[in-house]
Amino acid sequence: TLLALDSVILPNYAENFNVYEDEIIFSGRRNFCSIDANGEFNWSVTKSFPELYRNDLFLSTRLESLNYLAIGSNVYNTDKDASPEFSNVYLLKVDSEGEEVWENEFNILPDKFVRISVVYELENGEFVLLGSTYSPWNPVVIRVDSVGNLIDYSSFGQEEENNWLPWSVLEEENDRIVLSHQIVYGQDEQTGFDESTIAVSTYNLSTGVYELMYESADIHDYLFTQDFVCTPDGGYAVLGYRSGETSLPSFVHKINSNFEF
Repeated sequence: TLLALDSVILPNYAENFNVYEDEIIFSGRRNFCSIDANGEFNWSVTKSFPELYRNDLFLSTRLESLNYLAIGSNVYNTDKDASPEFSNVYLLKVDSEGEEVWENEFNILPDKFVRISVVYELENGEFVLLGSTYSPWNPVVIRVDSVGNLIDYSSFGQEEENNWLPWSVLEEENDRIVLSHQIVYGQDEQTGFDESTIAVSTYNLSTGVYELMYESADIHDYLFTQDFVCTPDGGYAVLGYRSGETSLPSFVHKINSNFEF
């Protein structure tokens, strides 16, 4: 299946778009490419893993060095008619011409499907990857070095009342990061989500300890947050929607620099 975007033909499974002033970075199932402001390809990379059940490049970003990083999951399953058994975290770095600089792959949680949703480049050149397992949703924080080798990881918030999903890294402070997320209170098998809140926490990269800084007072039914962005006044805006039986009402929450609603 193909998806047409102006004059550009892109493979389907458009997992991630990043829009910059001069280009759009796209990643999807086995595909990673750059498109210029006129809609022409700068470069395109397609990875093939015949031994896999599936390869998904969920996330892509442009680095300060003007190289590019794609992150996804290599899913292994000997029985392709069954649900995926487990996945490895997969990283691919290419240069400004789309030539491969390095790729890496590792497993952190046996028999778990891990999806990375946030990548943040630290000042020392390392990367922090934020994501979660699937069914149940348990958060993971992974640290890798400048060439994608695993340094360490944490998986916490296992208790149902403290289950959170990451959205973004807001800033780096000494040996910790400030990140936005949602806390999910209760799940059921039919909906996947039950009730959740908007939250901001700090995570210590040395100790693996996180501390809650802010949590919205209201608990929302079926809350899905799409973005958490800094605003010119030093505060933050949270954008998303609530899923109901008959409608999908959108919301914008404004938080000041002290993480007060």
